Order: sequence, then C-alpha cells, then structure tokens
Amino acid sequence: STGGMRFDQEDANGVMPNPNGGASRFRPNEASTQRLWKKVQEAVAHNAGSILAPNAKTVGTTIVADATAHIGSTLFNKLGALISGAINTYGKSVVIPAESTKHFSFSDIHFSEFNVGSIDFDFTAPNQIRFSITDLNIVIPSTEFHVYTKIVFVKVSCHGYFNGEVTGTSLIVDLTLATDTATQKLTVTGATSTVNFGVLSIHHKMDDFLCKVGQSIIQLFLGNIDDLITKFIKEKLPADVGPIIEKVLNNEFVKLPLKVIGSPTINSEGISVLIDVMHFPDTSYAQKQQAAKAIAARSNLFRIAKPAKGSLVQRLSSMDDTPMLSPATIAVGDTSRDINVIVTEANVNKMLLIEQLKGKINVDILAKTTTTGIFKSIIPAAYNRCPDCRLYFTITTPTVPPTVNFHDNNVLSFAVDNVVLSISAVNSSSPADPPAASTIVPLFDLALNGTVQLLNLRTTGTDNTTIMFQLGVPVFALFVDSSSVGPIPLIPTVSSVLRGLIENILIPLFNAKFDGIPFPPSIVQNVLALVSEDQVNVGLNLII
Repeated sequence: STGGMRFDQEDANGVMPNPNGGASRFRPNEASTQRLWKKVQEAVAHNAGSILAPNAKTVGTTIVADATAHIGSTLFNKLGALISGAINTYGKSVVIPAESTKHFSFSDIHFSEFNVGSIDFDFTAPNQIRFSITDLNIVIPSTEFHVYTKIVFVKVSCHGYFNGEVTGTSLIVDLTLATDTATQKLTVTGATSTVNFGVLSIHHKMDDFLCKVGQSIIQLFLGNIDDLITKFIKEKLPADVGPIIEKVLNNEFVKLPLKVIGSPTINSEGISVLIDVMHFPDTSYAQKQQAAKAIAARSNLFRIAKPAKGSLVQRLSSMDDTPMLSPATIAVGDTSRDINVIVTEANVNKMLLIEQLKGKINVDILAKTTTTGIFKSIIPAAYNRCPDCRLYFTITTPTVPPTVNFHDNNVLSFAVDNVVLSISAVNSSSPADPPAASTIVPLFDLALNGTVQLLNLRTTGTDNTTIMFQLGVPVFALFVDSSSVGPIPLIPTVSSVLRGLIENILIPLFNAKFDGIPFPPSIVQNVLALVSEDQVNVGLNLII
C-alpha cells in the first residue's frame, strides 16, 4: 500500500511475506478465514476433537475444572451461628396445643427461651458433616391450668399456673454432602438426628390454698405435662432440627461464588471441591473465526500435517488433559479464610489460553504527554505522519497468551511470546480515552519476546477486596512486525529509544492505569493471595 509496508498478498500457504524475514501479522479475508477454520478443525481433531465446538462446556465427556476450593472451619463457624439463630427462632414458635380432659385442662404451652449453648461440627470422609448441638436450654413460661374432681356429685375445680425448664439437652445431626449437578452448587440432604435428653423440671402453684382436689389428680396432671414435653424433645425436636439445618446450609451454599464440578471430598480438615472458574464459553461462529485467525497468525499451521509438539493447536487440543491436583491431598495454604481457591501453575496458564482465545488479553493505553516528537530525529516518517501527536499503545497476543511461572514468596513472572505492541498517533488536541477510531493514525507494530515480573502482590480497597500488583521492568527482545511509515531499521539508536519507550513510559502508564482484580465487595471481604512455587492460593471471607 502507498502508506507504508502493509502486505496483503498471501503466499501459497496463507502466510504473508515480510521483507525483514519471517511472516508478518496475518490479515485474512473472508475466504481465507474459512480455509483457516477448516485447517484448525482438522488439526485440533487430530488430537482431541474440536475444542471449539458449539456449546463447548466439555471435551469429550470430561467437564472442565480449573481450580480447587477448600472450605474449612472458619466458614462453618459462621454457618453455626446462623443455625443457632434458626433453631432459637424455631423453638420460640413451637406450640404444644392446649388440652381438656375429665380431670384437668391447660392452655397452649409455649417456650419463652430456646437457647443453643454451642454448635460444633466434624467432617468425616467420604461425605458426612456432623453437627453437635449441646447445652440446649428451654424455658416454659407461666401457663394456666385447671384440675377437676367430684365431691358428693358436685364438680370441684382448682386453678393454678405451672412453669418449667429443660437443661442440658444435646442433639447430633448427621448430613450427607453432595453436588447438585443442575446448579453446580453444594447441597446437603438426608439429615438424621439423635437426642440426649437432659433434665426437665416442672413447678406449679395453686391459686386456692384450700383446693379440695386431691394430690393424685394434680400429680396425674403434672405427669401428663412431663410426658408431653419429653415427647416433644425426644421425637419432634430432632425431626424438625435436621431439616432446619439442611435449609440454612443449602440457602448459604447456593450463594457461594463457586461452580462445583463433580463430588466433594471431605476429610477431617474440611471440604475440597473441583471448581469451574473460567466457565469455558459457548462458542459462536464469530468466535470460531476469531480463534482461527488467532491460532493461524504467525504459525506454521498450514505447513504441517500434524501439529508440532508444543504448538498452540496442540495445547488447545490437550488443555483439558492437564492433571488436577487431588482435592484430598492438595496443600491448602492459609486456612484463616472462609474459602481458599487453589490454582496450579498449569491451570492458570490454561485460563490465560482461554482468555486469549476470547480476545481478552488486550491492553489499550493513551500516553499522557508523550508525543511523536520522540521519533522526530530517529524515525522522521513516524513524526511526519502526525507531528507532535500523543501516542496510543495497543498490546495484543495474537498467537499465544503469556505463560505464568510461580515462585516462592509471592513472586510471579510472565513469559511473553510474540506479543504485539501497536504504536499509533492520535490526531486530536484533546483525545478521548480510548481515542475515537477516526483519530487513530497507525505508525508501526513491534513484536516482543521476553519476561516480566509481577511485583508487590497485595490486596487493597474496601475490606481488602481487590488484588493489586505492578509490572516490573521487562527483559525482552523486539523486532518490527509491520510498519505504516516505511522501513524501520533497528540500529542501536532506534532500538534504545523504543526500549526506553516501553520501560520508562509504557510500563509506568500501565501500572498507573491498572485498577487491580476486584472481588464483589457485597459478598467478599479480606481477600488474601499467597503464591508458592507450584500454586496460588486466594483466600476470601464471605459476608453472610
């Protein structure tokens, strides 16, 4: 084209020539996209079937899971408080109905206090949770009663009140933990309860000191009250408390920000589950085209009958064969949070690959003050194309995503391969951010290979709900990928300016613009991120 080195003529393999050597960035037309997609399908199918098939939530019959979550005692301490409150509320709503017999009658029996002393829990393999409710204390408020007898065919009645308390009662409730496959949420079912009855004390007082009703009838009445309350505690209470606990747990489990894959694993330390973090998307035809372009760009896909070892297509075809750490043996790390999400290095890279295919590993940055003036003496054509215009940077990953490497002491590094840094000018005195497309003047693209460290990993924001980091100074090699301003020889002077542009302007701009990785503050607080050599552990507390 007349504006610079934009090459539109493909070679026989669908790869466009680059006069500086290698292949320039692929710029497909509609027909070439169709050919590309066919080749991609064939190459991927060679290994593991089309991973980009419509409605692709699975590869074969294996559902995608990309992290492990551990739920331990801190969350269940909160749930125990909710259960205690629910049992107390239930108890105060209980009514033992009034009765009237030949020899006595009494009003409805209520409980003015129904207090759980403590709730403990135990996790038992393979899928059991046991709640131990101790020191259940029940108070029966003053309740009216009458007793009757006949003296010489004359009915005689006495009026009085009784009250009482039950102390030291305990219950054990066992539940089975499973996964609701329809909702991908944890669920508990099958509650079974046993009760250890405590001490019941009933006190009564007659209004009529000279009551003519014999003690035998009064004792009959008191025995009946004992039987009713004892029956309630031994039979109805355990039958009702199990479903109450089920309801509380299931109401809270459905709120957990986890999509569970497969059955949970329980050991004495808590619950571990495989989870789906990325929600591998349904793939529209447009997304297939985008993926085809991305995979084919700068690759030798069309020159081989079988994907080369380590190629992106082979990585695509095997991405869900990455072994997951067993939830039963995985190192949980910090356990002071309600939930700990553990992601291995391999699965972080799988997530990056999915994000790259979705076109989300892209960064746009508008320079605050830097203009094309920096090119005036070394790349005059870039300056002349838009004199003294502010620079605009676009970073894309058209072929492969960054690869993360974990290190001890909260250090991560990224290896980047063929990252494209597009440098443009903005022909506007007061550009918007991002600039309007009509104001963007392309200059040239650089391709970068190298590494960059993530520094100062921490949490910030309201209740520590945002993970923050900064990019360090990268170590990289660069070459000119394409140009709209003519040839750009990478002589030392030019190379030094371009490196300085990346190290001293672009990286600080990114760090200033980056707002972190937020978690929803309405349900999460006190996020903690810990990185070790083989996994990252993100702990968080839930607001419940």
